[in-house]
Amino acid sequence: MLGYLIKVTEELFVFGIVLSLLFVVSAQSKNTRRMKCLVCGTAVGAAASAVIAWLMTHTALINKGRFSFYLNPVQIVLCIAFLVFHLVSVHKNDKDADSTKGGISHTLAGVFGGLFSCALVIYNLPEVLAYPDNFMNVDESIFSTEFLFKLTGFLLGFIISVVIFAAITRICGSLGKRFNSGVLLAVTLIYLVSIFGIFMQYLVTRRIVKWKPVVLFVRYVVNHSVVFILLAAVIAVIIPLAVYIGNVTIKGEYANPAEHRKLKAAARSRRRWSVCALICVLLSSFVVTAVKAYDSREVELSPAVAVKAYDGVIRLSCDELRDGELHRFSYTFDDNVTIRFIVIQKNDVAFGLGFDACEICGEAGFYQNRSGQVVCKKCDVVMNVDTIGFKGGCNPIPFEYSIENGEIVIETEALAAEKKRFV
Repeated sequence: MLGYLIKVTEELFVFGIVLSLLFVVSAQSKNTRRMKCLVCGTAVGAAASAVIAWLMTHTALINKGRFSFYLNPVQIVLCIAFLVFHLVSVHKNDKDADSTKGGISHTLAGVFGGLFSCALVIYNLPEVLAYPDNFMNVDESIFSTEFLFKLTGFLLGFIISVVIFAAITRICGSLGKRFNSGVLLAVTLIYLVSIFGIFMQYLVTRRIVKWKPVVLFVRYVVNHSVVFILLAAVIAVIIPLAVYIGNVTIKGEYANPAEHRKLKAAARSRRRWSVCALICVLLSSFVVTAVKAYDSREVELSPAVAVKAYDGVIRLSCDELRDGELHRFSYTFDDNVTIRFIVIQKNDVAFGLGFDACEICGEAGFYQNRSGQVVCKKCDVVMNVDTIGFKGGCNPIPFEYSIENGEIVIETEALAAEKKRFV
């Protein structure tokens, strides 16, 4: 339950705030074409997300990592283009919003806003829509406690995100156009930094980019994703607080008691939505911090078995490793530097070997969960066991070895090449 609640909240929180503010600023622009573009872009993105989610879970046509890699730069460019034209349109007179003179910037902001919203939805929504397939295809009844817990966590996270989207869309209309534009800019920049870091992660793990500052930036983004969510939450909290404070007293003129009651009812409705938004934002922040910390309590790595080398060669019996379990070994060099490496059986004839470290998280190490999956201790990324021993991604860093006479043969020189990671 907690796992899916956390996943859905992390995936949809910032996405929902950005999308809701896109609708708010488009509505305040008073340009009908702009809103139509946004609605169409979002609708197309939602429909495409459903199709992509089905393809991801039922076919091998879409590789999640490669799909995100190609979509990320497109999303970044569209987002920057939208922000540029939107900031230009903010300075236009509302009376000219639909005119040829004043409507060009609004129309371009609408076109790029629609395209950006489409890319935004396609990038964030398919994985969430695919989550139910993960717990619907297990070998247990849909009436089992485990299934119901997973479904409850998924639905709760989804509902909280939808309420935040609806509340912000509902209450932001009472705030000024420039205020909402500033909030949209701040949240979108937070989102841009996070997805840019993910895009650079692909380049770093494939050794296309090796510049150390970029590597450090990627490492920070990957290992501190919650920081970006909390930054967005701080900004999101400002919105309901501003609306609530602005609606404590009734503003505006009224000609009779009926109009006064109407103004009071509208202010009361905005205050209620503000409280609802505030509760959901704080609840989401609690989920991605305290609940996640509880759910992902530090895993103790299994002890590493110390091995020795004879004539610069380490030999491990294959028969002792054919149990499908993750085996952890350590070797200490003459300079007292100890490295760790892991071995796991992949199939009847092949083994996966690699250092107990990866390019992104360093020597954090890997462990095997109850489902038999190999997981990074630091970032919780689940490894595809079949890819252990290959370069790329968050896989354990591989090294050269051979199999001779039923033994895995490892030369200490191959291990020495990466011992700096364990210093």
